[in-house]
Amino acid sequence: MDDHLDQLLTIAEAAKLTGVAKTTITRARARGEFPRAQQKQGTWYIPIGDLVSSGRLDTITHTTPEEPASATSTQDHQNLVHALELEKQRAHYAEQQLHQAQQLIQAKQDTIDALKTTINALETTQQKQLTTTQEIPHSEPETKPTNPPTERHSPLQRITQWLRRG
Repeated sequence: MDDHLDQLLTIAEAAKLTGVAKTTITRARARGEFPRAQQKQGTWYIPIGDLVSSGRLDTITHTTPEEPASATSTQDHQNLVHALELEKQRAHYAEQQLHQAQQLIQAKQDTIDALKTTINALETTQQKQLTTTQEIPHSEPETKPTNPPTERHSPLQRITQWLRRG
């Protein structure tokens, strides 16, 4: 973007340049029409580029949209070519941002999918272990029919019980 579009204007200067009241510029700033506006020592400053982006000021001639620009046809042509080049640069930058955002979204989705797969694998493994543990026949010596049947516990439960007894 050109350096002149980064030039900062006070609210009063922006109002005068665009031909509107200071309150109009103040309300527009409060609504967020000037995203790069900045406050320094209690005074708000608006970049000319924000005035252009909001449609309140012509990109090339710094005139309000209603005000006719006085320039030669050659100068008009050059200004239009320059404006077109700026718009192409803006569009290219927006496309790059969109592409980066899409890549970030895809990377996050890949991570989510990998985590889901890992969780499913862990749950399946845990269920298989429980099923295998429950399928092992528990044989008690027939010489002791008076013992009550013991509950079947997973290996993790048995280790936990053993540690509690220790």
